[in-house]
Amino acid sequence: MTYDDATLQSYLAGDLPEAEASALEASLAESPELEALLRALDEVGGDVAQAFAAVTPPAKPHMPERAQSVGVASLAACVGLALAVGVGVGWWLAQPDAAPAPWVVAVADYQVLYQPVTVASLSHDPAVIAEQLARSGDVLETDLSGLGDLLLEDQPLLRAQVLGLGDRPIIQMVFQLEDGTPAALCLTRAGSGAVEQMGVISGLASSRWQEQGLDVLLIADVDESRLQSLAVDARHALAAL
Repeated sequence: MTYDDATLQSYLAGDLPEAEASALEASLAESPELEALLRALDEVGGDVAQAFAAVTPPAKPHMPERAQSVGVASLAACVGLALAVGVGVGWWLAQPDAAPAPWVVAVADYQVLYQPVTVASLSHDPAVIAEQLARSGDVLETDLSGLGDLLLEDQPLLRAQVLGLGDRPIIQMVFQLEDGTPAALCLTRAGSGAVEQMGVISGLASSRWQEQGLDVLLIADVDESRLQSLAVDARHALAAL
């Protein structure tokens, strides 16, 4: 059985009904991949959507007792080790002085867990997407409604959700490319100074730039030329906001 991020986040927050939680735990016991995805959600996203909607800095999410029983709390040590050994060593040599920002590293560590089956159950529902983009736009104080029709390789947006790292909200927009490869277009508030980077981080091709006051990251398990083609479509859509 597959679980989407919303269900896993409800589990982490302790809001999942008992029967569904028990079924999920049975799946966790048999699926290291599912446990890894749950770990990443706790570290990168947690229950931050509600915190950002209230315009207050989110605290580190607290794990319910049942989630602790499957070892989710050990993710912090894994992430720390990855950062210590330099998870971003694949950053393009064309920019030797440019290291990936912490939020980019966090997104890459999360996205690398995505497999085609992770998003296979998602579908493009215009009404749902419009609601998700409205909520995401409120968080970033930017009208994102124009992104509802964005296509990557003629494939529609499947989900837009609010994640976060510390007090930085991150909008993750999920796509499934024509060959089934998951891809994500992530948005956060832009800082000072221009950013234009391409690289490989956590084994995924990444393109980062700034557009309309947003810091943008496009990331997928594709080659550089294919990512550049995807970035052209994303840039056009964002420039029209």
